[in-house]
Amino acid sequence: MPHRNALVLPGMALLAVLWILGPPAAASKVRSVNLEEMTERAATIFSGRVLRVQQVQDPVSDQAVTVATFEVERVVKGDVDRELTIKLYRGGATRPVIEFREGERVVLFLYGASALGLTSPVGLGQGKFSIATGKGGRRLAVNTTGNRDLFGNLTPEANGRLATLLPQDRGTGGLEAGVLLDMAQALLP
Repeated sequence: MPHRNALVLPGMALLAVLWILGPPAAASKVRSVNLEEMTERAATIFSGRVLRVQQVQDPVSDQAVTVATFEVERVVKGDVDRELTIKLYRGGATRPVIEFREGERVVLFLYGASALGLTSPVGLGQGKFSIATGKGGRRLAVNTTGNRDLFGNLTPEANGRLATLLPQDRGTGGLEAGVLLDMAQALLP
């Protein structure tokens, strides 16, 4: 009979691989994060325009990744140049977990880069806000959850910092991109 450790280590390695290559449905089961948590957890917060998007096989991790380059317009948190390139895990599906389109305008709340140079938006799609021009030319930012829970369960301190910035409708259906960035800035220590 094989030694117990001889079975445990391969089993753990298999679980790790299955977790990495898991179905994209797992991404939809991410815990909701509010704006306060996003701001706290993000290493970088900025708005910008997507210049280039490539789907490549990363030589470092040997995984399918998305490489996206942005023209940075406004930085709220982090040390970011005028142009920023990030690398995101693509996932085992035919579509990336997080998608970008060339020319798309976004507000991103990004985790710091991992040892492999990978990052992702905080809360996955919750930390990626696409900007669209709304009524009256307003630039509205909406994440993949329609901004749901963005202002839920804020601490009393955060509510106080955001009191003059919080919209009446709490951002449902869109939130002005500049106001979103102002809110994140107000939440910084």
